[in-house]
Amino acid sequence: MEKALKEYLREDESILWQSQPVAFPLMENGFKFRILRNWLITIALLGALLVTYCSRNDEWSMGFVGAVVILGAMIIISPLWERRAIMKQKYFITDQRAILMMKDKSLFSMELSAIDDYRLVSDMASQDCLVLGSSLFEDIRKQMRWRTCHPNNDRQSTNNQDRVDGVIFYGISNAQAAIELLSVNSSKIAA
Repeated sequence: MEKALKEYLREDESILWQSQPVAFPLMENGFKFRILRNWLITIALLGALLVTYCSRNDEWSMGFVGAVVILGAMIIISPLWERRAIMKQKYFITDQRAILMMKDKSLFSMELSAIDDYRLVSDMASQDCLVLGSSLFEDIRKQMRWRTCHPNNDRQSTNNQDRVDGVIFYGISNAQAAIELLSVNSSKIAA
């Protein structure tokens, strides 16, 4: 067990399930069109901006041109950064919480009693994605990878910055085992 996780667990808490993303292609299922569209729009808009700027100015500011090129490169590379960040995540369900470990070993958790609902999304990624917390349901099809990298926490709270209202376990191969644990937990809470 990783040191950061071991220190994060409560004294009486034990891990019941763990997983991490299965390797997935950048252009998988529900993301291929979105990524290609964003790349084409970025190239078109920034290209038009540069052509307009260069045609209207006799002396070009290399700082401006450089900034536009860097901005375009960042937008084009962002799906690669997201994929890399997701691939380094680890997911855990304990007898008390669902825990997300990010690539930098920062940890976020959601009390099992706070999980008001969950969904298994099977058509967006190569493997199943488990979405915990109904606060994520509304925009999950548009923002799944981004939300996976940015857990839904209360940024205004100065306490419990590691507590989240929603979390996504992306591209996991053993989602059914996690769902069974969650359904057992929800029946305990209801009783």
